[in-house]
Amino acid sequence: MLKIKNENVKYVSNTADYELEDGTLLFEEDWNGEIYRNGWKDEKDTNKEYKPVYRFQIDNVDLNNLEENSDEWNYESEIVGFEER
Repeated sequence: MLKIKNENVKYVSNTADYELEDGTLLFEEDWNGEIYRNGWKDEKDTNKEYKPVYRFQIDNVDLNNLEENSDEWNYESEIVGFEER
C-alpha cells in the first residue's frame, strides 16, 4: 500500500487531491472517487491509475454493520492509502 503524505495539495494554480509519500500527486478521475490518476488523461508515460485503500479494509470491518454517517462509519470510510492498478 502506498501511504498518503498530504491531502488537497495546492501547486501552480491547481489542487491535487492527494500527495503520496514518494511525492506522487493524485487527481480524482471518476465521479465516485474509485479511480485516481497521477496525471491528466492526455498525458502519456506518467498516467497511472491508483485505487484507494480504505481503513475498513485494513481493520477488516464490515461497513454494513455500522450506522451510516456515524462517527465510527466515517472513521472506517476514510482513505488511508492507494494501490497502483
